[in-house]
Amino acid sequence: MQRIDPASSEQIRPHIGRPVLVYLRDGAEIFGILSRLDQGNLILNEEPGVKSPSAKTDKKLKVAKTGRKKSAPPAARESQTVITHSAGYSPIVLDRNFVAALIVLQ
Repeated sequence: MQRIDPASSEQIRPHIGRPVLVYLRDGAEIFGILSRLDQGNLILNEEPGVKSPSAKTDKKLKVAKTGRKKSAPPAARESQTVITHSAGYSPIVLDRNFVAALIVLQ
């Protein structure tokens, strides 16, 4: 086990992909696999190869959504599949400012 305190980007990056235990300032404990750092946030349990959309992509999506006049028919909405994380964990986004301690378990 290795404690990383304070949780700076330089200290965290070498541990991406490893299991971690995160203690939050409110006393909560969260276990997960450290996936990446994104704009001051720790991302845990993210599927490999999944990347968050950039600001440009968000802007394009908003423009596309506002231009729509009709929504999908109810049958199409009901038939959408739900994708879950294979290990049973959902991705978690944590603001680094709320992290009290980060412990690398391997």
